[in-house]
Amino acid sequence: MLDSLDAIEPSLDLIAAYSRSHEDLFQLRLDYLDIGPDESQTILVAIDNKPGGNIFVPLSGSLSISSDIAWDLLISVDGNNRITVLNAGFSAVAGAQARLECEPSMDMITINLRRDLIMGDSSFVNIQVFSLFPDATMGVADYTSVFSSDQVAAEHANVTLCFWNTFQSNTPAQALRSWDGAHAGPRSSRHGLRYLVEAAKLTQTPIVLWGLSTPSHHATLDYLGVLDTINEMESEKLLALPSSLSDVSVFCGNNAIELFGGNGYAQFETLSNNAPKFSLDLRRSLLGAAFLPETTMALGGDLSVSEWGVPGVALIAFEYINNHPWVRVASQGGANNNYDTPQMITYADNAILYELRTSPPNPLTDTAWGMMLDQLAAREPGEGTLPPNSVSYGLIGHMLAGAQWAESPYEKTDCTVDLDWDGEYECVLSNRQYFISIELIGGMSTFAFFLDASSGVHQIIGPTFQFTTIANLDDSSPIPGALYDIETMEVRYQVDALYPGTIVLISQDGMAIRKSFSLTPDGIRLMANNVQSSISIPLTLDPWQRFEAGWGQGYYAELSPSKIWTWSIRSGISVALNSPNPNTLRYFNVSQGTISRPEDPNRDYTAGHYLPFPMAVLDVQPSGGKASVDISIIP
Repeated sequence: MLDSLDAIEPSLDLIAAYSRSHEDLFQLRLDYLDIGPDESQTILVAIDNKPGGNIFVPLSGSLSISSDIAWDLLISVDGNNRITVLNAGFSAVAGAQARLECEPSMDMITINLRRDLIMGDSSFVNIQVFSLFPDATMGVADYTSVFSSDQVAAEHANVTLCFWNTFQSNTPAQALRSWDGAHAGPRSSRHGLRYLVEAAKLTQTPIVLWGLSTPSHHATLDYLGVLDTINEMESEKLLALPSSLSDVSVFCGNNAIELFGGNGYAQFETLSNNAPKFSLDLRRSLLGAAFLPETTMALGGDLSVSEWGVPGVALIAFEYINNHPWVRVASQGGANNNYDTPQMITYADNAILYELRTSPPNPLTDTAWGMMLDQLAAREPGEGTLPPNSVSYGLIGHMLAGAQWAESPYEKTDCTVDLDWDGEYECVLSNRQYFISIELIGGMSTFAFFLDASSGVHQIIGPTFQFTTIANLDDSSPIPGALYDIETMEVRYQVDALYPGTIVLISQDGMAIRKSFSLTPDGIRLMANNVQSSISIPLTLDPWQRFEAGWGQGYYAELSPSKIWTWSIRSGISVALNSPNPNTLRYFNVSQGTISRPEDPNRDYTAGHYLPFPMAVLDVQPSGGKASVDISIIP
């Protein structure tokens, strides 16, 4: 039976009662609104198991009350957890085998008694429970209506467990921190998606994780070695991975948007023994929802700032839910991962959607779609559309230009094309094997592609913004393109010379920095003159490879005795990086040997740990103001 809230002390407020016969025991469980770890309850239980009986219930001294049933047995639990069983004549019953179990973390106590004593020859008994004040002279604090041992309460609270901002997957550092971070919690404690997922699996509790459905997220989960667990839980309907706000409403209920507008309704308190527990206000809300049958209450919210990700918290929460049968999780498990369904992004710019839909089918078009979906998944609920001239849209334009070239290769040396729809000119340098796009702001090659007659198109160069945004970068700075130098990253360049297969740019800031981009028989030559700071070359070999199982093992770096770096994909393409200047290569999987363990705040993970998946970056130090790199393609 379920009892509504009463305006009394929470530790005295009975909210539910259950009975069952278990082997040779009769068990009566009582739920309270709140039981502190050091509190005890004073209880009277009247049981009617045969005709006749007594209606008077003695309290303290000469005080008594009348029960709503003629009881045959009266079970008394005092403040010291001692149990006495009386018959209708107020005599103690021997051999009742009475035992009390108290679980303050679950706000429940269980009274165990001898089954044949309680049930007698009856198939059911009638029960009424009284909760007394600690001061016995104050009498009854709360009491239940009469209920039968074979009845089932009709009331229950429907809840969904919905979380967003669950996992940052741009870099190994982000992935490790959001999965199992050292100081990532709201109280600078250990925190991560791992603890929420493991608790859901252990307790078989269905949860909804919004923003985890994109291929990029799945690639990162595979890199961490946990994708099989996610897929298994998805197939078992323990995980739902909605891919749009409309899907969230289906999975989480109509109040999902309100939930995602803040940190959610789920709040926790810490007991005196440091154990976590649902807050008292939340427990009141759950009980209130049980008497509103058309209501579904959403718990969860922004995992990144929530205690749901603290070790042990979700486990306690799920155990509370699963141990209170009047709370039911509305399971909407499974996934709705229609990545290429236009309806998912109908609020994005229609012109960009048209370009995506009409682009030729090849890996570069697929990558452009993935970039769009990643940007959409990264938005918080309620955010508007991307402006048409945003960095994200612009990169899609560069990628789609490469996709068109890969479909029908052409030779071009031109700096009067608008690749990213921003109203500004960019440059294209291409032949039938290579395609390079160049931004005049910063004088950098945004993308470079290679077309092989047997294996098709390959990506060689790509910016960090292909995989992340400024807001989602880790400790490393953004690298918008090849020949990036921090001193002139915002400076406008102009064309200094155009030759077949070569574009030379010069900065307009008075420093007269020249940057040269050339196509060679073996690859690409990049040169810079009059530079004082380090220049960087972001290498992004076939990023679609990360959607294959075990992809993290496929990328590797080698340094030859002649100081030439090679960045490769096993059974795939390689690039050799030859420079006369001092240089170093940082690469994303340098920390792969430690990625399966919790984040260690005392470990130096090195710079590559903070690069986006699946990037490597060659950093070149100028000598006498000059720097050059030859990138040779090895199909």
